Formats: sequence, C-alpha cells, structure tokens
Amino acid sequence: MRQKQVNPTSSASKYRMYSPTAMKNAYQAVKEMKIPIKTAARQFGIPQTTLRDRVLGRIDPETTSSGPQSLLSQYEEAIFVEHIKGMAQLGYGYSRSELIDQASNYATFLGKRDKEHPLSDRWYRSFMARWPELKKVKPRALVNYRAQATSKEKVSDYFSNLKSALLKDNLMDKPEHIYNVDEKGVQTEHNPPYVICAEQSTPAITSALVLQRY
Repeated sequence: MRQKQVNPTSSASKYRMYSPTAMKNAYQAVKEMKIPIKTAARQFGIPQTTLRDRVLGRIDPETTSSGPQSLLSQYEEAIFVEHIKGMAQLGYGYSRSELIDQASNYATFLGKRDKEHPLSDRWYRSFMARWPELKKVKPRALVNYRAQATSKEKVSDYFSNLKSALLKDNLMDKPEHIYNVDEKGVQTEHNPPYVICAEQSTPAITSALVLQRY
C-alpha cells in the first residue's frame, strides 16, 4: 500500500511557532497602543491573519493554541517556563529528560497526572513548539567560573563577608557553633549535557538534578 505523502506547506502540517505571551503582547499592542496589525505581527512573530482574526473578534483573543488542548493551561505552562529560565540562569538548567520529569511532577502536583503516567517525549516536543523562546544549548563548564572566583579580590571579599557574618551572629569566639558542609556527591568538574534555557549560552554549576518545589 502506498504511503500518503504529507505536504509540509499544507495547513494540517503547520503549527503555531509563537508563545502565548507573544500573542497576548501583539494583541495588546494593537488594541491599546494602536500599532498596525501588520507591524505588531512582524514585531512579535505572529502570523498576520491570526492576529487580525483576534483583533476583529472573529476568534476569542484568549484562544492561543492550535490542535489538541495541552495538558497544562497557558498560565500553568507560563509558570513552568519561568521556572525553567530561572534554573538555567542559576546554572542548574534541565536536560530534556529532567525537564520531562519536572513537568510530570508539576502535573502530578496540579492533579492532572498520576505518578504512574509521566509525560512523554511527544509532550516535550509539543511543549517546545509552543514556547520557541526556549532553546536546547550546551552549557559552559564550571571550570572557567572557578578560575574567575579565585582572584585576590574575590578571596578578599569572601573573608570580609565571612567576618561580617561572624560578628553579626557573635560567633568570633565560638568555633564550636560553626559547621563545615563539604561537596560530597556534587560534581564540580564535568561535561554538562544539553539543557533547556532562553539564552544562547548558559553556565552549568552541576549536572546533578536539583528538585524544586512548586
């Protein structure tokens, strides 16, 4: 039996390549700032006809998704996206599998999934398509940041801050109240995997998975 060929330019194969936030901003730019539809569409990367349909009231402006409805709402996904960005900026970017695990935990927390049915690679691909601002990048290893942190000025600042903390808590003559926590189980020299972030480049502090409560 001959396999049906899919035309990549057909409407069925096209998918929205803009985030819900971009659509909302474009809509507000037209309605509130009186920017022309064509200009706003180009500025925010929104199809002109799609934006026009919402501005003219042909489609509810809150409708920003195409195809089957996603598991998480637009608001819930927006929160998750900000979480991903924040973790990446701190140096704890999620790999593909870690992002799926975190999303599964999030969906379970929201009562939209159970632990026996985690999210799949298919959900991941759809999620990344809905939020094209997220990118899969190779992080910078920690070694450069360790070198930058061992300058004379940095070390001097560290001991100055330490002294201030000890004086503040009255610990200068109480060494028995001071504890040291080592880095056991934390990799400081590693080859980090690709992670998801909103920047072209991001640092990686450790490849260990950091769990975050929502």
